[in-house]
Amino acid sequence: MAFHESQLQAIHHRQGPMMVLAGPGSGKTTVITHRVKYLVEECSVEPGSILVITFTKAAAQEMRQRFEKLTEGRRLPVSFGTFHAVFFAILKRAYRYDASNIARDEQRTAIIRELVDRYQMDVEDEAEFISQILSEISLVKGEMMNLDYYYSKNCSEEMFKKLYQGYEKAMMDKGLLDFDDMLVLCYELFTQRKDILAAWQNKYRYILIDEFQDINRVQYEIVRMLAAPGNNLFIVGDDDQSIYRFRGAKPEIMLGFEKDYPQAKRTLLGINYRSTSNIVDDAGKLIRHNKTRFDKEIRAARGAGKPVVTAGFADAQAETRKIVKEIQDYVQMGYPYSDIAVLYRTNLEPRLLMERLMEYNIPFQMRDALPNIYEHWITQDLLTYIRMAADPLAEQHQAKRADALRIINRPKRYISREALDGQIVSWNQVKSWYRSKDWMVERIEDLEYDLKILKKLAPVAAVNYIRKAIGYEFDGGFEEYIRIPAICIENGNVVKLPEHVSYQAGALIEPLSCCIRGLKNAGTGFNDDVLIVGAGPIGLFHLQLSKIAGARKVIVSEPNEQRRKVALELGADLVVDPTKEDLPAIVDRETNGQGMDVIVMAIGVPALVNSTLKLCKRGGTVNLFAGFAGTGESTVEVNTIHYNEINVNGSTAYKLEDYLAAAEMIKSGKIDADKIVTHRFKIEDFQKAYDVCAAGAGLKVIIEP
Repeated sequence: MAFHESQLQAIHHRQGPMMVLAGPGSGKTTVITHRVKYLVEECSVEPGSILVITFTKAAAQEMRQRFEKLTEGRRLPVSFGTFHAVFFAILKRAYRYDASNIARDEQRTAIIRELVDRYQMDVEDEAEFISQILSEISLVKGEMMNLDYYYSKNCSEEMFKKLYQGYEKAMMDKGLLDFDDMLVLCYELFTQRKDILAAWQNKYRYILIDEFQDINRVQYEIVRMLAAPGNNLFIVGDDDQSIYRFRGAKPEIMLGFEKDYPQAKRTLLGINYRSTSNIVDDAGKLIRHNKTRFDKEIRAARGAGKPVVTAGFADAQAETRKIVKEIQDYVQMGYPYSDIAVLYRTNLEPRLLMERLMEYNIPFQMRDALPNIYEHWITQDLLTYIRMAADPLAEQHQAKRADALRIINRPKRYISREALDGQIVSWNQVKSWYRSKDWMVERIEDLEYDLKILKKLAPVAAVNYIRKAIGYEFDGGFEEYIRIPAICIENGNVVKLPEHVSYQAGALIEPLSCCIRGLKNAGTGFNDDVLIVGAGPIGLFHLQLSKIAGARKVIVSEPNEQRRKVALELGADLVVDPTKEDLPAIVDRETNGQGMDVIVMAIGVPALVNSTLKLCKRGGTVNLFAGFAGTGESTVEVNTIHYNEINVNGSTAYKLEDYLAAAEMIKSGKIDADKIVTHRFKIEDFQKAYDVCAAGAGLKVIIEP
């Protein structure tokens, strides 16, 4: 078999760390199996000391089969396995675990469902909520996060902590492990028992990892310990193919591999043997928009092939119609249905397409299970309405609590769960609970009336009544006060502030959202040293976010004494007056001469750019968050960026996910917004408020109606 030069370089690598950037279709499996063969046959490496790690069981099996074929069927004791399989084997030796200790998916789901019931949580789609919570638990474990510094996307910080701790206790009580526990326990074992670590280091002297771009933090830390001291760590992956960030994958680990192993060799498998040049070239044009990546050029070994066609659509309906038309055209040209595939991002997206395919009698198969419409939360709501209407309890102005909880606020009636007491709910008691609020009593009476009407209707008419008369499909919300476009609600753009959150704090959600986006761009992470230049409201938000992200030390540079004082109150490890103190000397002292991992410029002064760049460590990041005064032009000493490999990026505005995260952080109290508001004025005192701002005497100035 003829190999390309870069493939041979990877295969014949002997000692020390090496990173192989393997583009799609570049023969990475071939390279891995041939390198193992080379180590055994040419370097006289003991086969039992070689460990090959993959991310899926199927990939491990394929790798083993190809290696055995390559070695003419000899069953050499090379270890092929997934991260979980390898680490669980280690735990079995140490703790005598067996397969019965591994929790099944239904057991994990049941634990969270019990907790949801225990805390009387009102969730729309229970199955989806449980799935998301389990994913978040996995993320926290995989990233080795401090639970105190994690904010959930699906519930409040306090509630997530209860769910997490309740889940962990239930798992411990049952003697069960999930897949993430295998990693966490293995990490703890190696950290606490150096003798056991040394034994496994002695066993596995050569470690090869496939699809390295999908590795998470705890996996990487275990591998690093296991590979020491020889560091014969051979990683293969492609940062451009990292698509599993949502489940904890950290492509930046691969991007930082050469920082962790400065002596590491690197090679690029830059020939795609699978795809045509049109596909490879167009994919390259798209992926080059990603700024944080290894620069690489991929060439196709095959011909041009058919051109890639892209299309944009106004909505999902239009997209579905086009797909169906394309399928029909291909079939008319003589292509069998089995030659046609439709790829989609999530298993929720094909529902509309499935309906249209069935409408046109187009046969199809799903790789994943077909979504069950009867399990959808909307269907469950409709069935609950009908079931409550038919229940004899309704005649007695009563309902089962579980049923009532499901629909009392669908549509939103603002009825509190606390008003529903006991397993059987009395509507009269609920009305008594709201006796001082006539409008709430009226809403409960309307619900009773609707249930009475539903009882008399046929199923189809009942569904239409729920949709149209009860108001399930009404546009807007808070209609008793203001009309809000339905699309705002549907897209999650409206956030309800709880009573304990002030309007002043709520007003700061938007700038905090921008800072969250800035934090992501800066890449601030665990154990980073962070410098924030400027302690205005934006700088103070960045200070708090950096601490939440796990920064080891946060230094704030600010000439204003009042702002430095607030920075200290909000958790700054050190504040510096750059007009009176030697900031470069302080940075040098606090970082042992290494420089800052991350610098956030929260003040737009062009003259500060060069001096700030010099405070950044090699390979660090400078985030230009603030807009710069005047034209924004600044003379930059490019060599500082070039020779120190500094990542300089900007940040402005925010995305919806940042806004929702900011709202949750304000609501949970994780971010102290009230300290940033230093002055409050009534609207009639507008001029005074303006004067305070103009004088720079305050931080955030609020004008109240």
